[in-house]
Amino acid sequence: MGWGRTRWGISSQKKKTGVIAPKRFVQRVKKQNEYFRSYMHQEAQKRMKIKKPPHILVIHLKRFKYVEQLGRYKKLSYRVVFPMELKLNNTVEDIDSEYSLFAVVVHVGSGPNHGHYVSLVKSHNHWLLFDDENVEMIDESMVQTFFGSSQEYSGNTDNGYILFYESLGGKS
Repeated sequence: MGWGRTRWGISSQKKKTGVIAPKRFVQRVKKQNEYFRSYMHQEAQKRMKIKKPPHILVIHLKRFKYVEQLGRYKKLSYRVVFPMELKLNNTVEDIDSEYSLFAVVVHVGSGPNHGHYVSLVKSHNHWLLFDDENVEMIDESMVQTFFGSSQEYSGNTDNGYILFYESLGGKS
């Protein structure tokens, strides 16, 4: 069964094409925030726009977090559904940039100080899993097994960590 292609819009638009809400990309500035205390003195939002979309877009997912009660870092295995295709429309020029996923670095392991990295790479319309000297062809539907878990700390230890997208609109 093929997983198919999905589309993802980072900022709101009339037609819903994605799975991650724009509020995930906006920082709420509140009273406890240094930006608020120093400059705003009122609640506000801070947004960023991309001046020139890159030809290769690299997205690093936060998979490790310092837990003060434990005095160490923990791996975050929460579910992040990353699309095969995404539409980036929060650019300065307001020109939509479309990208296609072509590689994923996966962290395999339960913690930040131990584990293993494997890579998924799309080559000639086929997905390949690179694990040291072993290379295996996998079905595109297997990519979704690296989304993570619905729980923050989970037994699922194989999580997408770094995503690589290529622009579909030629070189930027």
